[in-house]
Amino acid sequence: MSPVSRGKTIANRTSEIIVGREAEVELLLSSLRGAEPSIWYIHGIAGIGKSTLLRAFASAAERNGCSVLLFDGRATEPTAAGFLKSLSDLIGRKVTANELAAALAKLPKTTVIIDNYESLTLLDPWIRQVLVPALPNSTRLFLAAREAPVPGWRLDPQCNVLLRTLALKTLDRESAERLLARFGFDGARAHAVNQVTAGHPLALVLTGGKLRDCSGTVADALVDVNAHLAQVYLNSIEKKDLRQTVEAASVVRRVTTPMLAALLPGITATEAFENLRQLPFVEVVQDGLHIHDAVRAAVASALELSDPPRFRRYQRAAWRYIKSEARRCSPGDMWRHTADMIFLMRNPVIREAFFPSASTDFSVNRVQAADCEAVIAIAKRYEPESTVSLLRNWLAKDRSSFYAVRDRQNRIVGFHWSYDPVRMDYALIERDPLARGWWARHSGNRDAKTKRALFIRRWLSADHGEAPSDVQAAAWLDIKRMYMEMRPALRWVYLPLVDPAPYGPAATQLGFTLPDDGKVGIEGKLYHTAILDMGPESFDGWISRLLEAEIGQAGADVLDERSRQFTLGSATIQLSALEFGVMRQLYSRDGLPVERDELLAEVWGENFDGQSNVVDAVIREIRRKLGPQADVIRTVRGIGYSLQA
Repeated sequence: MSPVSRGKTIANRTSEIIVGREAEVELLLSSLRGAEPSIWYIHGIAGIGKSTLLRAFASAAERNGCSVLLFDGRATEPTAAGFLKSLSDLIGRKVTANELAAALAKLPKTTVIIDNYESLTLLDPWIRQVLVPALPNSTRLFLAAREAPVPGWRLDPQCNVLLRTLALKTLDRESAERLLARFGFDGARAHAVNQVTAGHPLALVLTGGKLRDCSGTVADALVDVNAHLAQVYLNSIEKKDLRQTVEAASVVRRVTTPMLAALLPGITATEAFENLRQLPFVEVVQDGLHIHDAVRAAVASALELSDPPRFRRYQRAAWRYIKSEARRCSPGDMWRHTADMIFLMRNPVIREAFFPSASTDFSVNRVQAADCEAVIAIAKRYEPESTVSLLRNWLAKDRSSFYAVRDRQNRIVGFHWSYDPVRMDYALIERDPLARGWWARHSGNRDAKTKRALFIRRWLSADHGEAPSDVQAAAWLDIKRMYMEMRPALRWVYLPLVDPAPYGPAATQLGFTLPDDGKVGIEGKLYHTAILDMGPESFDGWISRLLEAEIGQAGADVLDERSRQFTLGSATIQLSALEFGVMRQLYSRDGLPVERDELLAEVWGENFDGQSNVVDAVIREIRRKLGPQADVIRTVRGIGYSLQA
């Protein structure tokens, strides 16, 4: 499908009438007629109407002869390779980084739109420093995110295209009441609803839909939409089972039919998916359904507070489904499952790195020649002279492993020094007592030839050194990007700490260790080496283990996919392929019953035309192997089987 025909599809399906944003659509269209290239950055709080505006603009742009490439940041892996894959899918042929400019130049009046840009925080430096300079003069870029752009967009020397920002506000009274008129409200009733919702578009739509057929006053129906938004979202759904579906779906990043079946066993998943799709705060995206961020956050938080066991049950069911699916997905789709897994986590150290809830006042870029003295000046405040000398020499020979943290005034307020040792000149490593010891330790690992390491040699802020700070958080956000780019080969992470105490609990929780023989003294200053071993499954295996520990799942300790073994207490039994498939299905349901027909479809395959008693035969054999613990598998009369907790 060509971009133009894809654009026509967008234009044809964008039939909704946009209310209160007509001026914004025209403003964006006017930039397409200008001769000078520019970038538009649209931002506003959740539910403010960014996606609706972009869809209306995309439709109008296509009617004006533009080729629109519309990205959803939530469905794009936040790496250069992931972005190029999404671009290749849109234009219908594979595009490499070197072919990027030429591919865009071939399209007529190309308009690149990236919605939900906050999901691509890890990719932001690449967008600024690689994508933007590669854009032909005929191409326009439009980004939409919850927060305003980071300082790097205005100050990055490699991003010298005019940046224009558009902050979306709540609707004025006239626009809000025009929107409410679509729900049958006018006059005093519309004014009363708008007083409650304060012009927030999503709240207006939800409140209008809820009250459309209600009698009585607005005050009687809704006391405070803003304060009780989570309850409003749920109260707007009449069917109890659909409300339960929304609650379960709000725990996960994206919703598919199989995911719903895993979250809510016993429901008709296809019907639940369709009912969910019809709700006004649910959007159809490339890889499933997406519940609006404002709704999802409010509902999930309310559920976690009011019913922790049910919230945790949804987490566990989603985790088991994601892990099962990850075994079958292609490498190109792995990011979706990784993102799904990270989203389930409540650990702020991990979750905030990939799904930040607030904007940052800092941007991180590779150190340029003009930045070197500022980096050296920071190092002089905290590091021994021999380390400063080493850093100065390293900067002169290879700046690629240094990244500067800048504030909104473009001042360098910190840096991190991180690299893959295999790609460095060993002569540089040999001169560094810390890196030399790390390399010796790394080289002694059995898997060192196939697995890579990341040396986070130092991170420092101008005001706080290595101590926790907002500058350090910005540096670590960028380091998480390196984790992603180096997977699945990345296994070990090495870093030094002069004072491990502030990081103790968090580092231990993340899996870092401080070996006794990892201490190195440099000019009277003692550095402790912290090491993270992500394991043979790299980043994804590490995240999986962290999530298992957080939600109380035994994971591979119960079912070992590779060896097809089931462990119960101190006993381990060997299973055949069919037996393992049955146990995996029972285990994934967290004690709830599984029907025989479902076991047949999932384990034997949908085309199996034999008798259902084959399930009973497999269950009998598993029970025989379990011996005295056979009653862990319970028969549920008239349904099937369940696995006891």
